[in-house]
Amino acid sequence: MRNKWYILIPLLCIFLTSCSAEGTLNKETKNVTEYNQSLKDNIEEISQLENNISSKLKEVSSSEKEFQQKKHEGLELLKDQESKYEDIEKDFEDYEKSLEKLDKVNTEKLDEDNVDNFKQLHESLTDHVNLLKSYLKDVDHLNNKQKNMFNTLKEDEATFKEASLYIKENNDIINELNKNLTKLITSHNNLNRIIATKDESLKDNLEDMTNLTVENITMENSFPERLAFVPDINIPYPEDGVKGIYVSGYNAGGAQLDELIGFMNESGLNSVVIDVKGDYGDIMFDIDTGNELISNFTFNYYDAEAVLKKLEENNIYPIARIVTFKDTLLAEEKPEWSFKKSDGTLWKNGNGESFINPFLKEVWDYNLDVAVAAAKAGFKDIQFDYVRFPEGFETYSNELAFDSGTYDKNDRVSAILDYVNYAHDHLKQYNVDVSVDLFGYAAIEGEAPGIGQNFGQLAEAADVMSAMIYPSHWSEGYFDVLAPDTEPYKVIDGYMEVEKEVFNTLENPPVSRPWLQDFTASYLGAGNFIQYNKEEVEAQVKALNDHGVNEFLLWDATNKYSRGVNFK
Repeated sequence: MRNKWYILIPLLCIFLTSCSAEGTLNKETKNVTEYNQSLKDNIEEISQLENNISSKLKEVSSSEKEFQQKKHEGLELLKDQESKYEDIEKDFEDYEKSLEKLDKVNTEKLDEDNVDNFKQLHESLTDHVNLLKSYLKDVDHLNNKQKNMFNTLKEDEATFKEASLYIKENNDIINELNKNLTKLITSHNNLNRIIATKDESLKDNLEDMTNLTVENITMENSFPERLAFVPDINIPYPEDGVKGIYVSGYNAGGAQLDELIGFMNESGLNSVVIDVKGDYGDIMFDIDTGNELISNFTFNYYDAEAVLKKLEENNIYPIARIVTFKDTLLAEEKPEWSFKKSDGTLWKNGNGESFINPFLKEVWDYNLDVAVAAAKAGFKDIQFDYVRFPEGFETYSNELAFDSGTYDKNDRVSAILDYVNYAHDHLKQYNVDVSVDLFGYAAIEGEAPGIGQNFGQLAEAADVMSAMIYPSHWSEGYFDVLAPDTEPYKVIDGYMEVEKEVFNTLENPPVSRPWLQDFTASYLGAGNFIQYNKEEVEAQVKALNDHGVNEFLLWDATNKYSRGVNFK
């Protein structure tokens, strides 16, 4: 009988230990949920505080006394917000402690049937940690937005100094949150041990644990557009629509820019397209992307900060032109990202230019890095030009060696469409529009599979469509015109009829912002061209207006535009 008692005593100890583990697990699961709710409550309070801050800053008047009072109130609100950040930091700490306690629960033995349940919990907590990462990024964006708010207070040096100090303190808090998140992730990773254990004493707690899912702790809806990236440049979208000109990256850095700004102010034009990535792949201003390849091809043709500030002072809307897949510099540096001839040499077109391969995600990311840098600099619209395969590619592609990635080598349309969607998704957080340049004949034909452009599909993917509908670019007979360059109104009118039909079939049609011709195409030969001046430009604008389109861009490679044009 005594020997039997010796057997029962260890079993009783195991039972008591498992009961303790169950109680700890239940308690800490509840704590995690409560801490998370506290986080969400604090985030909502921060949102309200920021709305109050914005309201206070908007109320600032020309009255010196009232101005000083409003600034003081704004600073007080920001101090309150700092306190809320401290509360969130505390919640992170409590969350970390709770996970540490969960890790210490006796989990050396786990019934095999319960492994899947623990895996689900592990995945949910992993998603939660990823959401916390996203949250910290949004806090950084919020900090940038606060910085912009303080820039409105520069008239008062003392207040601005105090604001700068607050920003520094706020950055310190964010840094601490990042440190805590690192610890939290480490603690979370230790939960892997739970999956690998077999403690039957935890069986009764599994159902409660599975209630702690990403669905009931998600925070992704707590960060509306107010937390999106806000650059220092503040230039609103033109009320009467974009009416702009092209300025090369070279001229953006010279005296001609001032002349062109004067021209725009006098003529009623309100927007400008500036090269960010040029026709050979050269990056026009110094950008810091961390991408060594981009650094290799970066030139300081103009100071983007100074140029954008000048445009802001003149209320001129900036659009970044990015020549996407025509990129000789990158093709020569990375021939495996381009197209090769049978002898292994790099393929070039008749002008000695090479393209990089639109099938490859590495190429997508390269261009996207440039686009993000342009958005961060303050450009409000990212315009992708040459977002296509080389002209006539379908006629010689079989003679070239290239990597088609995950695509069929002939499915060029899908590759181009996927790139535009990919870029659009990644640029949303920077509050910029995405526009696409493409040949006008893509709308007429519906699809140009050789170069990979389907007009309707691209129209649904982009915010703005900028079809290049220069009269000089149409062949004899289009729109029943023998020499299209000689009849600008009739050509533009004929094109717009087709584009309008396509847009009418779309659920969410983009803005139509065509490229118009302000250059003389003398290369067409006698009888096939006319001089383009004031009247020819006005004829094209009128054709757009007659179809209810009030946005356009003028192209002249030398940036010498017709004067005295009535653009209304």
